[in-house]
Amino acid sequence: MKIDDKLKKIADYICENFEDLDMDDSVEEGYLDDYEEILGATEKVRYSPYP
Repeated sequence: MKIDDKLKKIADYICENFEDLDMDDSVEEGYLDDYEEILGATEKVRYSPYP
């Protein structure tokens, strides 16, 4: 199983069990804007393999 498949399974599990996992919904709680202000959170960042 590839890493992509494993990540997909994890994402599916979280989505299906969101309420049971007692996770906060950032939109519902009103702090999505705080997350979006974090540098690069809403932009695609191009990573270089070189430091």
